[in-house]
Amino acid sequence: MKSRLKKIYYSLLILPLLAVTVPNPDQDLFSVKFGTDFRSIITGVLELALGFAGLIAVAYIILGGYQIATARGNEEMAKNGRKTLTNAIIGLVIIIMAYVIVAVVVNAAFGNVKGGNPALAPSDGGSISI
Repeated sequence: MKSRLKKIYYSLLILPLLAVTVPNPDQDLFSVKFGTDFRSIITGVLELALGFAGLIAVAYIILGGYQIATARGNEEMAKNGRKTLTNAIIGLVIIIMAYVIVAVVVNAAFGNVKGGNPALAPSDGGSISI
């Protein structure tokens, strides 16, 4: 009975928060960043995700270097740092290759995207606008 009253009490506390509306300060933020067509949305989201993954890989490279530098002759800590550094570099190479594959596939499927290679664009020239 006591737990049921707690649930009702907390529900009543949260209820006014659900009624609050906050106006959107920038309604075109998504369309400015990612565009409005399918090609630019997919490209923008994938660039964002791969950029975030690259940032994490660089952080792990820094962490591996720090582990090696602070090993102070402890072979096990140095080995752990080298393993972290090796795995981070492999991950960064995979992320770069994923970006290249995504760019090639999107260019082949939808034509030239921002920053892409114009040689991969369709040859008819008028069917896809940037």
